[in-house]
Amino acid sequence: MRLSTLLLAGLALSTVNSYAEDYDSASASCSRLAAHPDEPGYEGKGVYIEKIDTAAAMAPCTAAAFSDKALGKDMYHLYRVHLASGQTKSTANLALNAAATAGYAFAQYKLARELLEGDEPHDYVAGRYWLTQAAYWYPPAQASLGYMEWYGLGGPVDRDAAIDHEKSAAENGDELGSNNLSAFLSELAAEQDPVDANGQTYNEALEEVQRQEAEQRKEIERQNCQFYQSGGPSVSAWAGCN
Repeated sequence: MRLSTLLLAGLALSTVNSYAEDYDSASASCSRLAAHPDEPGYEGKGVYIEKIDTAAAMAPCTAAAFSDKALGKDMYHLYRVHLASGQTKSTANLALNAAATAGYAFAQYKLARELLEGDEPHDYVAGRYWLTQAAYWYPPAQASLGYMEWYGLGGPVDRDAAIDHEKSAAENGDELGSNNLSAFLSELAAEQDPVDANGQTYNEALEEVQRQEAEQRKEIERQNCQFYQSGGPSVSAWAGCN
């Protein structure tokens, strides 16, 4: 049994023992009472956190999550019940971590968002890791992962992977993925389109400006050294112009 599940067991053992339904009934009841409104399979049927009936949901969700047949979704739903019942976030997050570790993509996505946007110091490396796991199954995770890859958050810049993830998210109807893809492709096009009468691209023009600035700095250094050298060898040496 996972460590996080063991820790949760102490909080819920009496509830599990008192709950009579079998796993399938408990899981179905828990999903009906505590699924997220955006959760795949529960769109339009989920319950907002402030609307969860914790008195009704605690027993079936605990029984389902601690069953030998438990799925990641059961652990995620228990996490939501714990939050709604006023448990500390650190305690509730034990169930969220267990759900993510069990491979439940929606929980992996939510854990990533917690790591990237929660009250604790942001952990971009861990957030990117969980988005990478969730991206195999969940389009919004693909869109968020693509953004991190594009800007090098939590790992290296990978524009090719970013474009691929945004395309996949957009093709699956994710609005953020569509918007990100449009923005990234426009940025790429701007880097390639001529920006002046000489037909230079943005990157070429930037390189030219940087080259000119470097030449100007060298010329200023040369003129300064001529001035210091007129003061004799000691002054020239002090100025680093030997």
